Amino acid sequence: MLYRLELENFYSVRDAQVLDLAIPPNVPEEEERFAPLFKGSPYRAPKVVAIYGANASGKTTILKALNFLFSFARESVQRTVPGFAGLERFNDTASMSRPIRLAVELGGIMDFAPNMVKRIEAGEAPAYGLLRYELEIEVKDGAAVRVPVRRCASVRTGRASGSASSSGMRKATSRVAPAFRSQVTVIFSTRCSRMFRSFLPSRCSSIRRLRFLSSSCPT
Repeated sequence: MLYRLELENFYSVRDAQVLDLAIPPNVPEEEERFAPLFKGSPYRAPKVVAIYGANASGKTTILKALNFLFSFARESVQRTVPGFAGLERFNDTASMSRPIRLAVELGGIMDFAPNMVKRIEAGEAPAYGLLRYELEIEVKDGAAVRVPVRRCASVRTGRASGSASSSGMRKATSRVAPAFRSQVTVIFSTRCSRMFRSFLPSRCSSIRRLRFLSSSCPT
């Protein structure tokens, strides 16, 4: 389950921002609201997330960041066309040559061996843990030119830690997009939020207002 997103110098976000949806162990359990980050994890994340805020506060930027990360993880190995579709830096002079940084963290199976599915079907218990996938994209004179940093590593796990191999990275990153589909994200403007004020608190696991992103946006 995906629980954390980090972004910097990406579309309407200039400075480093973190959206962390992890629910601490001391928060009381409520039926059908939370799910463990991975099997046996004491930490949880909301099953449904509602994100609201004023216009240009960064709501759509969150979806663009997730979409770019998933697309890059899935397609970058086969990509032959130069350039980076779906990628833009923050629109000010200071950000013209600053790197774009994106990262996600999610929980799931940490064993990426080709025969892992068969081993699970045979009754073997896999190792679970937290996976981090991050990108740093070099920007020169306002244009993205290359990816000097691309990592896929375990954050915390019961059996192993460290960076995945190239083949392991492809298998690991292929799990990122399906993990996000297990959650439902609702993004709407502040005006719409007034309409649903009585509806959302009883039905959404997490409601996040993106007021903190507004300071990164041009006026």
